[in-house]
Amino acid sequence: MNQIIPQIVRADTTFPLVPVEFFELPQVCPICGEPTIIKDDFLYCSNSNCEGKLINKLDHFAGKKGLDIKGLSKATLQKLINWGWVNSISDLFKLDQYRTEWYKKDGFGVKSVDNILEAIENSKECELWQFISALSIPLIGSIYAKEIARKCAGWLQFMECVEPHMTRDGYNFMQWNGFGFEMDKSLHSFDYTEANELVSDVLHLKNSLFIIPEDIKVIKNNNIADKNFVITGKL
Repeated sequence: MNQIIPQIVRADTTFPLVPVEFFELPQVCPICGEPTIIKDDFLYCSNSNCEGKLINKLDHFAGKKGLDIKGLSKATLQKLINWGWVNSISDLFKLDQYRTEWYKKDGFGVKSVDNILEAIENSKECELWQFISALSIPLIGSIYAKEIARKCAGWLQFMECVEPHMTRDGYNFMQWNGFGFEMDKSLHSFDYTEANELVSDVLHLKNSLFIIPEDIKVIKNNNIADKNFVITGKL
């Protein structure tokens, strides 16, 4: 119909109806063999240590929608897992200890390994939104991670919003444009344990997207000139 917005304009009833075949949901994970569960209308593997979950989490973290670590392809990540060097996101930042041994692996060499390790080192300096997007928080991709960065000055302020006691009766992400009930629920229920460890011990987060709220006024007189102030950590 050459229209701008695709839409159904009519039904073609000349074709015979095709019998409906029901798809049977898998009862066990095809990767680790553990039972599957349905949670929030999605099918999950019940095994928190499933290798399938790990490789996808690592691939997202290191990919373009995460910290964009050059050289850490899904195939390379799978090899690192198979060699027993990587079992968590934190392990990616400890790979330098395997540098000499890594040089000797098939398909790698001094230059390729050094480039990957350099990319990992460089990724420690990253934007707040990149890190939030890299964590694989359900329903929170790069677009919404950027919106969080515009609202929160830093990681600590973000944590104050998502702490367990900050339920929807407390801080409500739905007051932000585009954030719905399920997104609010996801942000509050996500496990940030490893993320907090990375921020504390490894990463150096910056936030170039933060927008100062309009209710914070700029002082344009000299009433505070020559005075000393002690600023609290919470502020």
